[in-house]
Amino acid sequence: MNRFLVLCLPLLLGVQEPSKVASSQPLPSPGIQLASSLDEGLQRSDWGRPYPDWLALHPGARCQEFRAGRHNSGPRRLPDGWCYRCSFQEGEIAAEVAFYPEAGADGGSPSCRLRYAAFEGQAPNHVANAYEELKGRLTSRYGKSERKDWRSFGTSNAFAGLILWPTPAQEVRAFVWRPDTLMVEALHANLLKPAEGGIPLQEDWSDEAFLALQDDGWAGQDGQEGCFRQVIEHGESFLKERPGTRTAQVLFDVAQAYETWWSLSRDTGEDGIVPEPALFEPGADRARAAAIAGYERLIQVEPESWQAATARHQLLYLRLGIDTRQRRFYCFSGC
Repeated sequence: MNRFLVLCLPLLLGVQEPSKVASSQPLPSPGIQLASSLDEGLQRSDWGRPYPDWLALHPGARCQEFRAGRHNSGPRRLPDGWCYRCSFQEGEIAAEVAFYPEAGADGGSPSCRLRYAAFEGQAPNHVANAYEELKGRLTSRYGKSERKDWRSFGTSNAFAGLILWPTPAQEVRAFVWRPDTLMVEALHANLLKPAEGGIPLQEDWSDEAFLALQDDGWAGQDGQEGCFRQVIEHGESFLKERPGTRTAQVLFDVAQAYETWWSLSRDTGEDGIVPEPALFEPGADRARAAAIAGYERLIQVEPESWQAATARHQLLYLRLGIDTRQRRFYCFSGC
């Protein structure tokens, strides 16, 4: 009798088997699960890893190299300047990353490193709940959003797109991509941007006239079309004849003219803007080398100028052989 009471005591006290206790706990809602998956993907992003190293760890990723005229082909527009972009799947989450060129340490060779990541997933009928959960996670980690951007998708519901700038080098955004789709994306980059500024006026208006003609590509002068070749010819002559006069701007113009030449030779001709890229191929390699040399000299001569800031940015791409899409001195006439 006593043994019977002892055996039945757990039942009388309402104690359940462990497996039954676990099964009785409610599962997270689809919205919470989606927010968790997006947040985890964002945190796993291997920021700063060089492209070859990252690709070795993700052999199933589908990657494309930058091609002229195709800078933003794909499901979404990326910040300009990427050299590789890759897409892959993590369960139900679609992911995309992009790599941007960065200068090497202590003047070493530049490399393309992971600076952008986006993760997208669907939660039909639960996307608003997922958005609020993800918004809470990002806010708790990075602080309060600096602004909200409301987006509307036709007649569908509009949800607040959360935008955070926790540091000058990082931007995190979460927003409803489609009515049942939520995306979180982050840009971790210290992309070099040209400094604000302009050309100070001087009393020698002949110099100002020359710079104006350079800036206009010598269009209409001597009945000829404006062209990068004329900018190079006039600019190099000016540097020889007037050393120390407006050197930074003239070096900048000449380097951009050479850069234009090389970039035109890299075009695919698919968009029709450069219908015959082959016309620019003779001498294009020399033009790239001259552009690099011109930018390097500019940095030495006027290291604090806004032109030097832009030169440092362009050199990242030119040294890697990545097309810059420079068209400043393209004359549209096969010059």
